[in-house]
Amino acid sequence: MIIGKKRIRNLELYWHLIEDNSEFCIAVNELERYREKLIDIGFSQDLELGETILPKVIGPVSRFNAEGRNERQKHLPMETAYRQTIWKWKKFIGGGEVEEEEGIRDVPYQCYPIKFIAPRSHELTIAEVENQKVIISSRILKSEENSINARDIFNLFFEIFGECMMLNNNLSIVKIPEIQRKNWSILPPGKYPFEKLIERVNTDLGIVQNRNRKVINHRVQQINDANPNFIAFGNAGFTGYWIFGFPNINTYVLESVYPNNATYILANDWEAISRLSKSEILRNDLHLARIEHRINWPNEINRFLR
Repeated sequence: MIIGKKRIRNLELYWHLIEDNSEFCIAVNELERYREKLIDIGFSQDLELGETILPKVIGPVSRFNAEGRNERQKHLPMETAYRQTIWKWKKFIGGGEVEEEEGIRDVPYQCYPIKFIAPRSHELTIAEVENQKVIISSRILKSEENSINARDIFNLFFEIFGECMMLNNNLSIVKIPEIQRKNWSILPPGKYPFEKLIERVNTDLGIVQNRNRKVINHRVQQINDANPNFIAFGNAGFTGYWIFGFPNINTYVLESVYPNNATYILANDWEAISRLSKSEILRNDLHLARIEHRINWPNEINRFLR
């Protein structure tokens, strides 16, 4: 049964179609109808079996799925927070001459405390059913605990495709070859001059306000000056995230374009990191350190890259 909706708030119309404690997945078929859409959200031109992506942000549901959400706690007193900006000043150098200098400064402001709701990180996979390619979600166990997850996956399909169907009668007909995650693109090995690297960075900076771009560029330059062995750029729902790899010291730096995020120091092998979902990468027990984007950021990052 094909279900066409814009969004659902509860699952009552469909939940009863699934037996309790049984598994099902959500899918769409006849992929040629959605070729342009599939490429836009992160799949390759070839739409190969096994391709798995975190969908690119195209609306509020996919945004929450990929980026999570900040909720202002307006029932709590306001507190001091900080944003970073480029600060310019003139310095006297003698003989009546001055030169302009610039640096990063923390600017305090008052706001309500923010509670971060982690991204759902639901992925989509190209699988095969009766010799036909389909897009499927991960398997979902019908239970009260999973009802919110199931609703979010339904709404993700509705936002992207405008329809979906449930595969629940015989999941054994769903053939999934080896998973090929397409969430990261690795630049060719070798040193990248900052001027060359920033050309690639700027493609992600389109989603950032102009006033934040120079601050981000400063951070990228400092990390790149430490000569990483490789640099990986996030694709699809990972757009705006970069990993600088230093395997010789077992250190991987996760940086992003988002001004209110932090820099994460990961201590794991790259192959393992590339297979993780975004929420898994950002979980506290999977990173070695979380360095806030504050005035002491340069000193903190240097501690891990020496």
